[in-house]
Parts: sequence; structure tokens; C-alpha cells
Amino acid sequence: MRTLHVKHVLAPRHPVPHQTLMRMLFGLGSVGLFLVAIVDSSVVPLPVPGSTDILLILLAAHHRTGPLLVVCATIGSVLGAYTSYQIGVKGGLPALERYVSPKYLERVCLWVEKNALLAIALPAMLPPPMPLSPFIVAAGALSVPKKQFLITFGAARAIRFSLVAALAYHFGRSIIRTWNRFFARWGTTMDVCIFVSIASTVGFFFWKYWRSQKQARVSAAEATGSTSDATVRSAS
Repeated sequence: MRTLHVKHVLAPRHPVPHQTLMRMLFGLGSVGLFLVAIVDSSVVPLPVPGSTDILLILLAAHHRTGPLLVVCATIGSVLGAYTSYQIGVKGGLPALERYVSPKYLERVCLWVEKNALLAIALPAMLPPPMPLSPFIVAAGALSVPKKQFLITFGAARAIRFSLVAALAYHFGRSIIRTWNRFFARWGTTMDVCIFVSIASTVGFFFWKYWRSQKQARVSAAEATGSTSDATVRSAS
């Protein structure tokens, strides 16, 4: 009887074009997963909820190195979440109000204040549609210690991605078939949305850096002017 190799079973019946963003990210392997994880955990969400999980499933289903994938996804996710945490630290409650609906603001703040560990760990472990960014920004705005935040979030993400990778490894063939059918229909739309999201994230952080530098220069100029005025008055 003829033996079917794994690569033949996993091959799509109607291959999608190779020159697509998702194909490129898949081709990058753990590096692509790392980049997607950063954006996916930032305040600029990707158009497909759980994009990190999807890419991790596809890579693990092809029997790539599971532990390395989990490590890359976890580190990237922690970096992305840390940028959101810093937005809360620097912006305080006004920043939190921009990312949380007034309807849920009080409940989010109350939960973070009373159960900081759970408020960070549960959104990090649970899949969509569980919101993530509001709790991360709230953790920064409400002064959850940085070390506590990083350890809790990192551990929760590591558990989640380990489970995802394990499931993908064992049920990879059926997952790949389903994905190929979906991607053949919506691949181009996803590429455009992902590209716009990544570009928006990069542009946002460049804008934040430029704005912080501008504010620092203005503050320094005002401080110098105040010192000069004080010196003139003293001389008079």
C-alpha cells in the first residue's frame, strides 16, 4: 500500500499564492511569530483576533520546534504588552480612558486594584473575545509593580502558548486543511489588514517618541528661561 508522507497530507489542494504577507510570516518561522506576537499584544490590535495563536498553530502543526516557538511567542507578547503597560504608566487614568469604554472603566479599575494578579493573568491566558489591552493599560495606570506585571503576564502567556502548540502538534492535519480553505478565500484581505496594523503600530511608537522628545525640549527651554528670569531679578 502506498505511504503518504506528512508533507503531502498537509499540502493544500488549491495552493494560495506564495507572495503574501501571511506566507512570508510563516516562512520566517519563529522570527515571524515573534513579530506578530509583539503587535498582537500592543494597543493596536491585529484584524484577526488571536493572530499569534493562529501562526503558532500553523507552525507547530508542521512540526517545527515547539519549545522554541513557545519561547518566541511568549517573549514577543511580553514586549508588546510592556509597551501598553508603559502607556498606562506615563498616561495615567487619562490614557486608560482612551482605551476603555466608560461603561467598563470603573469595573476594570476595581478588578485591577483588588485582584491585580488575576486581572493580568486571566486575559493573558484566555483566548478572544476576552479583551487584553484594557487590563494591561490599567495595570500601568494603577501602578501595578513592573516586576509583578512582567512575571505574571509572561507566565500566563507561556502556559497558553504551550497548550496551543501541544494541541496543534497532535491535531495539526485537520487544522491545516481548515486553514487552507479559509486562507484561499480571505488571504488577500488578511494581508492588507495585517500590513496596515503593523504599519500603524510602528508609526504610533515613532510618533510617541517624537512627541516625548519635543516635550522634553520644550520643558528644558522653559526651565532655562525660568532660571534666566530668576537670575535677572536677583541681579536687580
